[in-house]
Amino acid sequence: MTEFELIDKYFNREQPLCRFPADLGVGDDCALMSVPPGMQLATSCNTLVSGVHFEHGTSPTDVASKAICTNLSNLAAAGALPAWVSVALTLPRPSRSWVRKFSNRLFALADAVQLQVIGGDTTRGPLSLTLQVFGMVEEGRSLKRSGAQVGDRIFVTGTLGGAALAQRQIQRGESPDPECMRRLRTPIPRLGIGRAIIGLASSCIDVSHGLNQDLSHVLKRSGVGATVQLDAIPLPDASQDLGVGGLDLALYGGDDYELCFTVPESAAAKLAEIPAIMGKITCIGVVEEELGLRGASAHKEIANLANRGYQHFSSVDDIQL
Repeated sequence: MTEFELIDKYFNREQPLCRFPADLGVGDDCALMSVPPGMQLATSCNTLVSGVHFEHGTSPTDVASKAICTNLSNLAAAGALPAWVSVALTLPRPSRSWVRKFSNRLFALADAVQLQVIGGDTTRGPLSLTLQVFGMVEEGRSLKRSGAQVGDRIFVTGTLGGAALAQRQIQRGESPDPECMRRLRTPIPRLGIGRAIIGLASSCIDVSHGLNQDLSHVLKRSGVGATVQLDAIPLPDASQDLGVGGLDLALYGGDDYELCFTVPESAAAKLAEIPAIMGKITCIGVVEEELGLRGASAHKEIANLANRGYQHFSSVDDIQL
C-alpha cells in the first residue's frame, strides 16, 4: 500500500457533523479554514512516541484514543470548542489492519466532538504521531495560565495519579488496575467543564505533567503563590491505600489530563451549577501572595513542595511508592 493509497483509503472521509467545516480539507497541499467573526483560533500541537507515551504493542485503537483525547484536553484548558485536527503518522510499515483500526477510532472520537480531520502526513520510521488541534473560543474569553489572584480558590477535575499508577504497575510487571489503565490509555478531555468555567475561572491549565509542576506554571505566569491542602487532592480508589505514594503520583506523576483552575472566592459557589455529569470538581487550595507552592495537611506542617514532575529530558524517574 503506497502512502497516497493509505491516505485516500483511511483518512479521506466525509464528516457531515463538523461544527466548523473547513473550506478545504484532506487531499490538497494545504487545508483552508475560515475563522468565524467574533471568534479566536486556539491551537496546540502534541507528539506521542511509542515507548514514551504508550507502551510498545499498544493497540491502534488505544493509540488513537490517547492521541485525540490528550490534544482535546489542551482545548479544554483554553475553554475552546473543537474545530479541526491534522495528523502526522509515522509507521515502521503500512499495516492495513493497524491503520484501519487506528483511523476508525480516530474518526469515531473526532465525530463525537464535531472535530474535522483536515490533513497531515504519513512517513516511514519508528511508530510516532503528531497531532495539531485547532479550536474556537469567543474573542477575549479564552482561559489562560495567567490571571490567578490572591484569595482565589484552586480546583481540579476528576482524580489525580491514576494514570501514573497504571504506568508504574506496568513497569513492575504487575497487572494494572483497570480504571487506572483506562485513564492512562483514554484520558477524559474536560471540554464541557472548560466551556462552563469561562467567565468564572481566572486561570486554567491541563494537568499533564503532574499537579505540582502544572500548577506551578499557573503561579509563575500569574506572579503569585499558593498552598494546597494535600488531604483534599482527589485520588482514585486504587491509589488511596498507598498513602504518601499515592499522593506523590498525583503531585508528580503526570498523564492525568484533568483541569486545574482558579476561581475568585466570590464566584466559587457558582461551580455547583455545573452538571455533575461533566465530572467531579474539588477545591484543593488557595492562591496566596507569597511566591512558591506549598503543601499542608492535618498531619503535616506547611512546607514547600518538591520542585519536580514529569519531564521528557530528565534522566531519572524518582516517584516512589
